[in-house]
Amino acid sequence: MAIRDILVLLTSKRDKSTLEAASNLAQRLGARARGVFLTVIPDNTFSDAALSARFAAEIIAQAREGAAQELSALRRAAERFAHPVELTAAEAFYGAAGETAAMHGRHADLVVLTRPTSGDERRALFEGVLFGSGRPVLLFPEGWKGAAPGANVLVGWNASKEASRALHDALPLMTEGGKVTIATVDAKPGMFGHGDAPGADIAAHLAHHGLKVEVRNLDGMGRGASGALSEEATSLGADLLVLGGYGHARLAQVVFGGVTRDLTAAADTPLLLSH
Repeated sequence: MAIRDILVLLTSKRDKSTLEAASNLAQRLGARARGVFLTVIPDNTFSDAALSARFAAEIIAQAREGAAQELSALRRAAERFAHPVELTAAEAFYGAAGETAAMHGRHADLVVLTRPTSGDERRALFEGVLFGSGRPVLLFPEGWKGAAPGANVLVGWNASKEASRALHDALPLMTEGGKVTIATVDAKPGMFGHGDAPGADIAAHLAHHGLKVEVRNLDGMGRGASGALSEEATSLGADLLVLGGYGHARLAQVVFGGVTRDLTAAADTPLLLSH
């Protein structure tokens, strides 16, 4: 399905480069680009006997005032974009930020955010959209200045349903005549999963979409899948890294880390994820 409606979730004026990247992508795809500035405000979980209702109201008022100023800055910046972007404001209580983000995400073809760093509120928005919206998520590193992604795509392939979903969600972003590299990490041939030749079957499938496809079977060499994929993306000069989001149990990912968590915390390449 073609991408015709791109939603950008914004939390700060620092998201300007992400908003512009989404605008440029929308221009290339002939899509609408719109941004929702989501103000996350304290809820009752932050109140106790020592916090008066008046003090709580002041905190909320300050959050709204700060958000209004940052949204105004983004509106001024967006006036200079080559492709128009609609900007609106919304609010979410801290404990429901992910659910609110997912609700907005369900009304778009693609959701764009700035890549979350450890502990920032974008993490809750990203995971809310990934698990709750049913839409693919495109993450840009903060300050991204590159062209609209899709000309040189690296696919992290582990033969899972999440990887398959992400790959097919990324197809509309892949430019005609562009390059696609299928990368496996420490993949083993088998009756199930990768089949007799890891990466070969999915490469043959993509070739029927008219794409130029190469397969690279990477040796992790103790780096783990996230390190191997990140280094491969840099080596290839990839403008997009595609992977399934949280392919293993989410609790295990939280406790032990994982490819999704590692890459969304540190990748220098735009990431397209689906679950």
